[in-house]
Order: sequence, then structure tokens, then C-alpha cells
Amino acid sequence: MKKISRLEFQGIVDFFTHLRSALHSVGVPPELFDIATGIYIVGISRSLTYPLRLAFPRIKQTTGPLVAAVAQLFKPGTVVTVDPGNQKDWDDFADSPDEKLLYIPRWATTLPNGGYAYLDVKKNTLIRVLGTEKGEETTVAVTGHFACIAGEPLPLGWARPRWLSIKPSATSKAELSSSRLTPAQKATWHEIDSLLRSIGELPVTIPRWQQLVIEHICETNKRAGYVVPVFLQAWRTLAVLRSFRYDHQLDKIKPSFADLAATTLAFPTKLYGEASRFPSAQKVFDLITRPGESDGVQNPLTSKGKRYRHKPAPLKLQPIIGLNANYDDFGGLVHRRDLVQIRDAL
Repeated sequence: MKKISRLEFQGIVDFFTHLRSALHSVGVPPELFDIATGIYIVGISRSLTYPLRLAFPRIKQTTGPLVAAVAQLFKPGTVVTVDPGNQKDWDDFADSPDEKLLYIPRWATTLPNGGYAYLDVKKNTLIRVLGTEKGEETTVAVTGHFACIAGEPLPLGWARPRWLSIKPSATSKAELSSSRLTPAQKATWHEIDSLLRSIGELPVTIPRWQQLVIEHICETNKRAGYVVPVFLQAWRTLAVLRSFRYDHQLDKIKPSFADLAATTLAFPTKLYGEASRFPSAQKVFDLITRPGESDGVQNPLTSKGKRYRHKPAPLKLQPIIGLNANYDDFGGLVHRRDLVQIRDAL
């Protein structure tokens, strides 16, 4: 990818085309572009008040290297690995947890002394529990604004909002190469990261019709309410990324329908378990617009255009029953034979 200045990048309409080029430069194979894009989006959310989380179906050989590859697009020190059994990992993260992309390769492990350790993420808090052979536990916690990626699925019974999960069927055995960004590319993407972080700290003004989106999610399926937090935060994050196409100074982020549609396209049902509960962009568009209005967006994963149009309701015409029919004074159909009977009655 050639070096792109800040002003050139701010004028780009399709940010994600350049993102895919950068992913190729860091050794990500095309089969993993979509998942790597999801990791990047989660990483960008770290500057928001309630960052996103992403869980892989199980520990895979490519998960760690994939996170490390995408980490090249962020400023140094952004991605921090915390293993439950590593005290240094914990201390490093606890010293500065804000605006980090936390990578948890596993949730639990046994310790050399016969004890155990496990991690948990609740809201904006990372919790570490250390246990002894006798079952005595010590709990420590650190709170901050950090995004999170887990190399394992959430343990059964955990109800955690703001989590996305990769489907097992979406994983690939494709291997990453050891490619790295050139110094010029690295400088460009680190500047982009700084700019996006500053945009993410701006106030977010959600449109009034957000309530219609929430109601649509809940009406589609009674169990779908748990995806509302993760969808709304993903929508905000896409608004931050897509706001980068503007070449003027922003004072706030205003998520639009196009940002909402881009969110549903960036997190397709074939990859993410929660995406099947996300709202239909077309149905949302029909709820918030008038017949005849249209809008469009580029798919973040393919750069192909997607058009949304509020089609007028079909015109229902009164059928003509036959040639031997007339209309009475009240607009109803009256057969000619009925008219003859009425005449004879008079």
C-alpha cells in the first residue's frame, strides 16, 4: 500500500478498501480478511466509552498470529496479552488499561503450585481469580475502557453484553505469512489510529429513530434483546470509521442509516452468531423513510454497493368483474341483471 497522507485519507470514500490492502501487507490471507476486519473494528472501539468484545470459537493456531498481524495497524503498546497464569501480563495491563485492545488466549489455567487461575470480563472490568488447592480464592480487578478479544468462547452460563462471537464454521485453516508493514506504511496507519481515537472521543448523537431499531430487534425475536448493546456499540464504531471519509473538522458523531447498514454488512450472519438477531437494514429503512426515498452504502467487506429503497405500497385496484357491470351511487358493483330487476320492481 502506498503512503497516504492524512488529507488524502480523510477524503477517501471507501476506507475499507485500503484496510484490506493493509491486511494483505501484514500477511493476512484473503480467506481471513473478513475476520481480520472484525478484529480491527473491535480494536477501534477501544476509544469509545463501552468498547466491543470478540470471542473466537476455540483456541486456534491462527488466532494469536491474526491478532498480532492486525496489531501492526495500531500504535505500539495498544494490544496487550493477558494469560490468567501470568503475573507480569496482569501487572502490565493493570498499570494502564485504558484504550487497550486486550487479548485473552484462554480463560483458565492451572498453576505450578497446584492452584488455578481464571479471568472474567464484566462490563468495563477485567477480573482475575487465583485459587489454591484448598479452594481458597483471591480476586483482583482492574477497570478501564478496553476492547477485548478472547481466543476461546465465553464459558457456558455467562451472560455478557457487548460480545460478538465467531461461528465455528467461519474459521479457516489458512496460514498467515510473516509480512510486515514498511516504515512508511506503519507511520500512515499509526497516524490513522491516532485520528480515529480522537474521533472516537467525540460526543455521539444517536438519531431519534434509534428506538424503532431497538423495537424492531425485540419484535423479531423475543430472545433478541441481548444483542441490543453489542449492535448499538458496533453501529457507533462504524460511524467513527466511516466519518473518516469527511475532510472537515467534526464536533460530534451522528450515526446515520448508512452507518447502520454498514454495520449489518460488516458483521454477516455467516461469520457471527449474534448477527442473525441484528435488525434488517431494509426493514429499518422502511420504518424511518417515506415511500420513494432511497439510500446506499458500500459493503465494508467487499466494497460493493448496496442500495436501499422504500418501495411504495402496491396499488390495489377494484377488479372489474365483467362488462355487464355498472357502479351504483355508493361506488359498489351492480350487475345489469340487478338493474333490470330494480326497474321491473318500480
